[in-house]
Amino acid sequence: MTKKTKTRAYMKAKALILSALLSVFILYPLQPAQAYEEELSKLSDDADKASAPETPNTWGKWLYFDKGDYVSVCGYTGTDGNITIPDNINGKPVTELSTHNTGTFEEPLYMFFEEYNENTSAVKVPEGVVLIDANTFYNCANLKSVDLPKSLLYIGQKAFAFCEGLTSLTVPENVISIDEGAFYNSGLTEIYLPDGLKTIGWSVFTRTPLTHISIPDSVTYIGSYAFDSCLLEEITLPAGLAVLEEGLFSDCSRLKRVYVSEGTVSVMTNAFYNCSKLEEVYFPSTLRRADNVFHKTEDLKTVYFAASEKECKQLFGSRIIETLTVEEKILEQNAEASSKYSEEIFDPSGEITDYSNVELVFDTPVPLAEHEYPEEPLKLGTFTIILIAASILAFILTVIILIMFIRKQTELEAARAEEKRREEEAYHPEVLGVWECKKCRTPNSPIGNYCYKCGRKR
Repeated sequence: MTKKTKTRAYMKAKALILSALLSVFILYPLQPAQAYEEELSKLSDDADKASAPETPNTWGKWLYFDKGDYVSVCGYTGTDGNITIPDNINGKPVTELSTHNTGTFEEPLYMFFEEYNENTSAVKVPEGVVLIDANTFYNCANLKSVDLPKSLLYIGQKAFAFCEGLTSLTVPENVISIDEGAFYNSGLTEIYLPDGLKTIGWSVFTRTPLTHISIPDSVTYIGSYAFDSCLLEEITLPAGLAVLEEGLFSDCSRLKRVYVSEGTVSVMTNAFYNCSKLEEVYFPSTLRRADNVFHKTEDLKTVYFAASEKECKQLFGSRIIETLTVEEKILEQNAEASSKYSEEIFDPSGEITDYSNVELVFDTPVPLAEHEYPEEPLKLGTFTIILIAASILAFILTVIILIMFIRKQTELEAARAEEKRREEEAYHPEVLGVWECKKCRTPNSPIGNYCYKCGRKR
């Protein structure tokens, strides 16, 4: 092919490509409006599918999600007062509890019980469940009792939040984590935590009427505001806790005494904010940081340090109480602002608290507290039961034999007494020379040596 022929072919191909592009730009806008509507409708349907909550499956009165190898129970449609969640559905084990969203992703509405169900107040979770996921029993206001299994490991975010009827709970021994807000604004007044628990999340007990709690030393993390607005009066923090997070006991209006155990290194800002009844706090020898921890604690009387006064002054400066309180910083900021703007600046959060009468006591170890755990029912093995039964049976047999022996002895004594009485009251013919045969009791002549009746010798 000559060079001229190649050039013509190239020009023809270029013309075809340009015409195709031109047709696209010119003709596409002229397509019928129906094509655009179909395309937009398809895109809208895809968007709706993407934002629609997942629909659970139904098994009797139970709603669930099939996770492949296991099942997650997410709802109950019945109205029974006491319910036990099934341990398997369609042959698959139930290892998780969750909730389903009846709203949208933008405005979720979490539900485990139907809106019309005002009867269900007690739930038993079966063995095998390891996770109670986020929002599972969220806002179940009528829920009063929950029996959790030993297999449980995790309690998720807001799992029991707003359960106002739930006043007491025992967390099983294998649980290692309680996530943020798990019992937020619930009705808990007391809760028992297991030895082995590792983490308590942010705001777990916020706004609960909690009056009693025993935290095991295995806990290494407690999130900020975990006990915000609780009704605790006294608490001992675990030895494994390195940091007291910000606002940990803020607005605890009844809190009077706090024991910060050995091992804690840092107490963050406003840890005791607005604890108006707080009187005593014990700090450990391991403490290295505690800035601005007291604010609006008008009743504070004594702060105890396990370390010496010299060590504390090295850590917190010579004016220890000023380091521990927020008010001194507010006064400094107000003074600086006043000199700068030539006007009086007030603390927006309220009046300044006077800490000049607070007593600082050094070289005082933090008292140790005994952790309390719920009493569990006595559990007996088969061998123990057999041994106890055998012991009871042996005891009963011994009592029966003893009673029979006593009765026999009583009868013998009575017979002897009767014989003695008869002997004393009997007629004795030998006084007249007549003798009585000892064998047949026959009187015989005084001259006879043998009983005339039975032949017995005299």
